[in-house]
Amino acid sequence: SMLIFCNAIVMALEAQYKGFDSCISARFPGCSRPARELWPGAEEAFFVLNWIFGVLFTVEFVIKVIALKIDFVKSVWNLFDMAVVTMWLIEKILSSMIVNSQIVRLGRMARLVRLARMVKFIQAFDSLQVLLGSIQASASALFWSSCLLVLIQMIVGLALHNLLQDHMSDPSVPEVTRQQVFGYFGSFSRSMISMFELTLANWPQICWTLVDKVSEWYGLIVLTYKLVVGFAILVVVTGVFLHETFKVASSDDDLMLVQKQRATKNHVEKMERLFKEADTSCDGLIDRDEFKRVLMIDKVRTWLAAMELEVSDPDLLFDFLDDGDEAITVAELIDGVARLKGSARNIDVVALMHNINKIFDIIEDMQAKITRVQKSLGSSADVGRARRTTCMYGQGDRNESTGLRERSSFRAVGSIVRKSLKKVHR
Repeated sequence: SMLIFCNAIVMALEAQYKGFDSCISARFPGCSRPARELWPGAEEAFFVLNWIFGVLFTVEFVIKVIALKIDFVKSVWNLFDMAVVTMWLIEKILSSMIVNSQIVRLGRMARLVRLARMVKFIQAFDSLQVLLGSIQASASALFWSSCLLVLIQMIVGLALHNLLQDHMSDPSVPEVTRQQVFGYFGSFSRSMISMFELTLANWPQICWTLVDKVSEWYGLIVLTYKLVVGFAILVVVTGVFLHETFKVASSDDDLMLVQKQRATKNHVEKMERLFKEADTSCDGLIDRDEFKRVLMIDKVRTWLAAMELEVSDPDLLFDFLDDGDEAITVAELIDGVARLKGSARNIDVVALMHNINKIFDIIEDMQAKITRVQKSLGSSADVGRARRTTCMYGQGDRNESTGLRERSSFRAVGSIVRKSLKKVHR
C-alpha cells in the first residue's frame, strides 16, 4: 500500500514537471522558465523512480505467481496486477523501439492504471472501507436515479429543440443569434448537454440567452423546469438514493463486520479509561470502595448514562460486574458493561424465559413430592386410628410414636424444599 501511495505521488510530481513546459508551449501568461531550470535533475530522478517502481511491481507479481500458482487467477486483484505489469513492460518495449510517438504516449498513459490499485490501499483503513462499500452498495440506486434524470432531460431537451427549430432556421434572425441558440439546442447532443447544465450547473446563462435572443416566455419555461426538476425531483431522487444506499450498506456483511469491530474497539478503550480512573491503588483491581468513589463523580455517571448504562445503585452494579471475589478486573468491567448497557436484547429475554421455565419445572416437582409425603402422613394416621386401644397405659407410647412420625415427615419435606431451592439457585 505504501509503495502504491509513493508511486501516485511521483506520478503527480511528474505531471506537474511536464506542465511547466506545456505552459511555455501554450504561451500562457506567467510562464518564462522551462522545467529543467525550475526543477533541475527532476527528469533523471523521475526516470530512475519509474524504473524502480516498475521492477518492484514486477517482482511482486512474480512472487505471487510462484506462491499462489493456480490460485493466483482466482483473485480479481491479482489479474489486475498482471495487467498493470504487462502494460508497463509494453511501454518500455515501445519506448526502446522506433515507433509512432502517439503509440508510445498511449503506452505511458497505461501507467495511470496503477493509480486504480489505490483501492487496495483504501481497503486497509476501516473508515475508508465503509465509504468505499457504501459507494459500491449505491450502484443500483445510482443507475435507476440516473435513468430517471436522463429520461426527463431527454423529453424537455427534445421539446426545446423542436420549439427553437424555427427560430434557428429563420433568415430574418441575425446569424450571431442563431449561432448562439444553435450552440445550446441545435442538435440532440447539444440539447442534452444544455439540459445537464440547466439541471446541475450554471443555468442562468442559458436562461438569459433564450430570454434576450428568443422570447421572455422561455424564461418562464426554464424557471419552471428548474423548480420542478432541479429542486423537487432532484431532492426526491437524492433522498431515495441515500435511503437505498444506507439500507444496502447496513445489510452488507463486510460493512457490518467493520462497524462491529470499530464499536467493540471503542467500547474497550472507554472501559480501560474508566478502569484507570477508578483504580486509585494501581493494583490492577477495583474494589467496592473504589468503584463507589468513581461513580460519585457526576461526569462519570453522565458519561455512563450516555452509553445507556444508568447507575442508580452502585452496590448492585458492582455485584453484577463482580465474579464473587469482591474485586473487578479489566476484563470483567469490559464484558459486564457491554452486557448491561442498553435495553434488553432478544437473547436476554429468551434466556430469562428459559430460566423461568426451569424454575416452574422444579416447583412442580417439589409440589409433587410434598403431595406424596402428605398422602403418606394421611395413611399413617388412618392406620394409627384403626389400631387405637382403650388402654390408658398405651396412650403415651402412641402419642410419642405419632410425634416421631410427624417430625420425620417434616424433615423429609424440609429436605425436599432445600434441594429444590439449590436447583433454583443453580
